[in-house]
Amino acid sequence: MTEGYAILGLGRFGKTVALTLAEAGFQVMAVDIRDEKIQEVASEVTYAVRGDVTEPEMVRSLGLGNMDGVVIAIAHNLEASVMATLLAKESGASYILAKGDNEIHKTILEKMGADKVVIPEQEMGVSAARNMVLGRFMDLIELSDDVSLIEMTMPLSWVGKNLIDLDLREQYGVNVVAIKSGSITDVTPSPSKPMQEDQIIILSGRNEDLQRLSKIK
Repeated sequence: MTEGYAILGLGRFGKTVALTLAEAGFQVMAVDIRDEKIQEVASEVTYAVRGDVTEPEMVRSLGLGNMDGVVIAIAHNLEASVMATLLAKESGASYILAKGDNEIHKTILEKMGADKVVIPEQEMGVSAARNMVLGRFMDLIELSDDVSLIEMTMPLSWVGKNLIDLDLREQYGVNVVAIKSGSITDVTPSPSKPMQEDQIIILSGRNEDLQRLSKIK
């Protein structure tokens, strides 16, 4: 398989990953011990395989070493997820993404060889909280854990002032990336040109500094 991915476990998380990759045009092997779960995705993925991913011989037969990535989506069963991760690693999987239930589970899976462990419920909660705090922003792109790029409508208190007046780097610790006026995006805005009410300003900075901007009227 080229650009192929194996999804071990077809709960809500595993099924979503499998179908999303398949819709994007990748070859997907979906594996689960439950017949009904296999039937749910059989017509959408490249291969749908019924099997117990805690059985060494069964996992070896999947050829995980030929895949671009393996997703271990069996977080509800600690023993099964640990065993599947270990067997995937032993089979030569080049990249393993595993689902964990909590930080302890995450640590164990990382020690078993997972390259990345996600805790979906935790990450969704963090994302929801950030969206609430940064609610006035039109768009937010996380560049790292603590640095983001945001788009925001021009605050009324900034209208008529220029970048020199605002001195955003000194006042808020953020950098102006661009200013959008309709369909035109100016990546080198004039520091002496007054801001307009219908403009959108694009800024980058640390999340804690960007959050302060959400309170500006």
